[in-house]
Amino acid sequence: MPSEPNNPLLPVTLSLAAGSACAGQGWLPAGIILWSFTLLLLAATARAIAKNNRLIANRYLSLLFFLTGALYLGSQQQAPLASHHIANLNNKNQQLCLTGTLTTKPITRNNKTKLIIACDSILRPDTAKPQPATGLVQLTVNNLPPTTFEPGRDYCVRTRLTTPRSFQTPGAFDYKRYLADHNILSTGWVADPNLIQPLHPLLPTASGQGIFYRIEAFRQQLANFLSATLNPVEAGLYSALLIGDRSAVAIETLEDFKASGIMHLLAISGMHLGILALLIGGLLTWLLSCSTWLLLNIPVKKTALAATLIPLLFYVAMAGFQIPVVRSFIMVAVFMLAIFSNRQWSSLNNVAIAALIIIIWKPMAITNVAFQLSFAATIAIVITSSRLQSRFSAANNPSILHRAWLYLSASLTVSLIAFLATLPLSLFYFNRLSLLSPLSTLIISPLVCLWALPLGITGVLFLNPAPQLAALIFTIGGKGLALAAKLAALGAALPYVSIRTITPSIAEVIGAYLIMLLILFWSSLPRWKYLVAGGALGLAILPTIYSQAINSGKTSISYLDVGQGSATVIRLADDKTILIDGGGPLSDRFNIGENIIAPFLWKNRITKIDQIILTHLHADHYNGLPFLMKNFNPATIWFSGQPAPDPGFAEIRQLAKATGCAMKIPQTAEQLYKTGQNRLVCLVNMHQDDSRRPHQYFTGNDTNNTGLVVQLTVGEQKFLFPGDIEIKGEELLCRAPAGLASQVLLMPHHGRASSGSAAFLQAVSPEQIIVSAGKPRAKIGAAMLPAKSRSYATTTLGAITLITDGKKISVDSFLQGPTDKQ
Repeated sequence: MPSEPNNPLLPVTLSLAAGSACAGQGWLPAGIILWSFTLLLLAATARAIAKNNRLIANRYLSLLFFLTGALYLGSQQQAPLASHHIANLNNKNQQLCLTGTLTTKPITRNNKTKLIIACDSILRPDTAKPQPATGLVQLTVNNLPPTTFEPGRDYCVRTRLTTPRSFQTPGAFDYKRYLADHNILSTGWVADPNLIQPLHPLLPTASGQGIFYRIEAFRQQLANFLSATLNPVEAGLYSALLIGDRSAVAIETLEDFKASGIMHLLAISGMHLGILALLIGGLLTWLLSCSTWLLLNIPVKKTALAATLIPLLFYVAMAGFQIPVVRSFIMVAVFMLAIFSNRQWSSLNNVAIAALIIIIWKPMAITNVAFQLSFAATIAIVITSSRLQSRFSAANNPSILHRAWLYLSASLTVSLIAFLATLPLSLFYFNRLSLLSPLSTLIISPLVCLWALPLGITGVLFLNPAPQLAALIFTIGGKGLALAAKLAALGAALPYVSIRTITPSIAEVIGAYLIMLLILFWSSLPRWKYLVAGGALGLAILPTIYSQAINSGKTSISYLDVGQGSATVIRLADDKTILIDGGGPLSDRFNIGENIIAPFLWKNRITKIDQIILTHLHADHYNGLPFLMKNFNPATIWFSGQPAPDPGFAEIRQLAKATGCAMKIPQTAEQLYKTGQNRLVCLVNMHQDDSRRPHQYFTGNDTNNTGLVVQLTVGEQKFLFPGDIEIKGEELLCRAPAGLASQVLLMPHHGRASSGSAAFLQAVSPEQIIVSAGKPRAKIGAAMLPAKSRSYATTTLGAITLITDGKKISVDSFLQGPTDKQ
């Protein structure tokens, strides 16, 4: 095991990082309790030092740094906003005029552009003059070419601001927190680019003279030059590689890189900076060595090493000083300075220094997946470096073939070590592993890092003085990226190379890393190593056993927060899974099935959906199904039988045919599933049952009122799923109300006023009403709910899970917020 004297900052950094991580997860008490513990521990540490008890003092110091990390991160999270911060002024959901400075280059995807504005003032319709405002706002603009606006200029924008919202479903990406980490607490939509006007159209503002705005303007110039010079694939990949902007990379290309396990090659990281440092340092060393005087009078290698930091800093600036890139620069710079000062370059102490600087600079970085992945890979390589060096050191006068074999073997081994070191975190965050990753990294990284990247940096140097030469250099470098994209596509097309899997618990992730450390250092561990091994195995398997034990014999019904859509996951007592609807908002880079429903299923250790029920054929109820069908292998899909002209449903039919999934049309009162005390019944097929569909009410293409009404029975408890039926459909159901009565009702049509009639609610007589919608609860519906009913809305509570044993129902929500009593 790494010893403390050789790595004095290692325990300090580990303690500080552990405290920050625990605070980030909300595992520690806040406020005065934590401060009290810290002060008591500080006094105990001082006493131990005074008594010269070094062992006890070191243990107390570790705990002290742990609490310090928690307090430091907590202070960053809870820092109060100024009264004139835009987040405090954005509370009336009204259009307003905002003035401010464009801080970064615009990001464009599919005719929609995002702008980051640093606010100066706002003018409301109900006020006579502007009021000062501060803070960042992210604006989304429709049909805006990115060349129209320049970073550093002041603009006036007419917009409607909102507070960012995340889908509050377990496993879903926390978009609100992501924006908050970038100091963005408000967002807005601008329908027309003409609603954004420069305040000074001829001259840039004074703030635009700043170095950071000049850098952003240069980044914008480079992105436009790449788009005009190269084909879309090469331009998009070069933008990702040079300026850290992946917005121009096609979704298909991104998916190929993910499936091949080389997505990290498109994220500017320590590997990119390290390879650049080696190339530039080697070139500078060679140039300086050409002079005999320099060889005799200065330390050439150290001088070259110090000079290498300048082009690396230029690369970081070109990437816009993005936090992940700065973090990578700090890590590489620490290692370079360690070499410069004749320190052991592979020491864990250098990793600890880099981590310590980053945590002090950005304490929230500890919760960032990129931070965790990069340090996991670096630590693993550092720990194993001595063994690798002895294993792959060349013999005296080896042949060229032997050297090549050693290089390939060592490179593949390092890639495999990094892959294993990041595997638990990758599964935790992405639910995906690529078995091809070590090999594809070995093959494709030279194309990206040794071919395209150096040429790209060279092309940037000639961008303004010799644009034609820059275009030629970028074209040559782009061929390397094009080849990399083709190889990634070939790798992604291979069967079984990319595997989707469940989300491990935090305990399982920790247990996995403990097991790895035990394997590495087993021979040097003391006698209690068997106890540690048992604890690691326990962490790795106990969460699964506990989860199965507490849910044994119970049925859970989870109404997911999917925005303006619907998705309900039923987990039956026999471990069968049924999905009722699966749709919501959709864009080119966001799919409700891949981004919300699937992560929820994986987090709950569900790898197969047995049945899918579509209540009706509107896209906000089924547009997430294609991804689920590809990854969860449903055996049956039930739908009303109504023709659907939407190409999205045609894709579902094609996938069902390709995967062997049966598409079935249930009859009224048909039993869809039965086991033990669980029974799922199609109460009514409104499209097939002519008695429920007379022509004077609506025609066959009235999709909302010609779907399925489904009821789940678990012992004495009944759950009703009426889809999006409206009042006229409810009237028909109420003509034969037998069987409608249910303890739980999913409110029809997202709780809109066009549904939920008093007669229907009286016929159902629910005790709990669930509203799945994307709009605030206060705007949903105008129906009078029964006095005994309690309503739960996904907009305020997030995903809502009801657990029943057939006799009682317990209600749990993702946000644990208050419920409405109506």
